[in-house]
Amino acid sequence: MINSSFYKEKFILQLSMAASVVFTVIEVVMAIFTNSQAVLMDAIIDSIELIMIIFSLRLLPLLYKPTNEKRPYGYNQAESLVVLIKSFMMLAVTVGLIINNVQMLLEGGNHIAYGLVAGFEIFAAVVGIIIILIMEKSNKHLNSPLVDAEITVWKIDIIASCGLGIAFLVPVVIKTPFTAAIAPYLDQTVAIILSLILVQQPIRYIITTFRDMFLFAPEAETMDRIKELAEPILVFHEVDTTCYDVIRTGRKLWVSIYFEPKSETLSVLRISRIQKEIDDALTKEFDDLYLELLPDIY
Repeated sequence: MINSSFYKEKFILQLSMAASVVFTVIEVVMAIFTNSQAVLMDAIIDSIELIMIIFSLRLLPLLYKPTNEKRPYGYNQAESLVVLIKSFMMLAVTVGLIINNVQMLLEGGNHIAYGLVAGFEIFAAVVGIIIILIMEKSNKHLNSPLVDAEITVWKIDIIASCGLGIAFLVPVVIKTPFTAAIAPYLDQTVAIILSLILVQQPIRYIITTFRDMFLFAPEAETMDRIKELAEPILVFHEVDTTCYDVIRTGRKLWVSIYFEPKSETLSVLRISRIQKEIDDALTKEFDDLYLELLPDIY
């Protein structure tokens, strides 16, 4: 059944989509008018982001469907696929922009209306901060990779806009022979530096998402935290752990803990009580989680 979390998540994605439409249109116009490669970089990345938000909104109702025998993991793998495609597209575009800007640097750079671009980027950063505050407030009690990815992209956009705004104010405020000499190369240099910073995020998402899609164990930090929360309960009940089998599909963690009792017998009722205690401890930190406590019989 679709619950309130679905409507909150849908609202955040729709807000991000509406803002992306407005920003993309304005950035395209600004890029054409000012001939700024940095603004063009923002426009292209926002265009990709807009396409992926549309896919995310289409996928969202499926993520709230219950699991069944035909789809034991539901549609969570599809969520990982959307994040993976989005990350690859951002990576490809960012690398392409770096190559294009290097070529422009070698050809002598170009002059742009630095004051106009600086004002626009600072305005974009302020609006972006307002949007993020709204999104984070709505996302407070959600566990959504789609929304987390959206918020991350907006944060990157804000950092990029602040960097561009400050950099393009330099030749406007500081008028020296040195700033006049570097002015034709400033736009491309800033675009390359920002691209090199931004390219780290899609790479990180690609690595994490590949782990999820191939059902590898999540990163060491997550595994260690699960063990930290579960082990004291198992030790208290005199149960020896033999193996933690943990996978992540999209937003959901599937945790299987295999154990051996220290005594020859252990009642089903007690196993159920131990599992509930562990489940209560884990769900305080991991919102969407399925736990199994299984005897290691061999």
